[in-house]
Amino acid sequence: MYDFLKKSPIDFIHGVDHSRGVTSFYDEILSEIKNGKKSIFCGSKNTLVLWERLDWDSGFFGLDVFQILSVSGKHVGDIFDGISSFLNTLPKGAYVLSKVEPTSLAYVQAVSKLGFELIETRLTYVLDTEKFYPSERYNVRLATIDDISFLSNVAETTINLYDRFHADPTLPSERVDRLMRTWIEASVKTDFADGVLVVDSSEPGAFCTFKTHQSKWEKWGCRASQPVFSAVSPKFKGWYRKIISELSLYLKEFGAEKLFLVTQVTNNAVISVWEKLGYRYAKSEHIFRLVTK
Repeated sequence: MYDFLKKSPIDFIHGVDHSRGVTSFYDEILSEIKNGKKSIFCGSKNTLVLWERLDWDSGFFGLDVFQILSVSGKHVGDIFDGISSFLNTLPKGAYVLSKVEPTSLAYVQAVSKLGFELIETRLTYVLDTEKFYPSERYNVRLATIDDISFLSNVAETTINLYDRFHADPTLPSERVDRLMRTWIEASVKTDFADGVLVVDSSEPGAFCTFKTHQSKWEKWGCRASQPVFSAVSPKFKGWYRKIISELSLYLKEFGAEKLFLVTQVTNNAVISVWEKLGYRYAKSEHIFRLVTK
């Protein structure tokens, strides 16, 4: 019944047997449906919509934030009718997100007809760590609680106008800026990240958070880790390449065989750094958003 959910969350990484990842991800989704973390909605023409309410985002932005994770239909009409029926169950003013692969033309056409707006197009790049041998080393360290104040200022003032938060005019700019501060604080203090690598300075103006995903390695059938959120202050111009290089080596030595990074398609400078370090394009996806009326 739920065959449309049978896929690996890291299917963009080549050279990996994804059969284990498909099975474990499918079992995980079914478990989350049973315990209420995710839900299945059956729309018209028996089109199934997998969705979830993003509680943290809802609380932070003061909105009802939902995410459509997958839809079973293959044709524009079926997808349109399924999502339309689901949207009719949501409260007025609900903020609805949907990630769409550009190759899913029927999905792109359906959400566009429904009034969803494109707020971000992102790219994923992958590094095979076996081939990564940096020629230069730089002084870095893991962040501590004492770094939070300085890192928060860097995160809040180093703005990427094209990420889905800053690019969305429906989100209050002051809350988006505060989100960046909250993000780095939580990355140092809690399990929002597994660590934060910073330039070795009393006032670290360059950092990158990361997730090792170690608990998922066996399920995925691949030791894949992820640098996540980075920022560099003007004083430390040029340190982005250095921090990503050092973090890539750190995660390689931790045991990761593959690393994956995500950025916006507009971020040419960052993409250039990745490619020089050996990262290669893996996939792209659109982020669509609708606010219900």
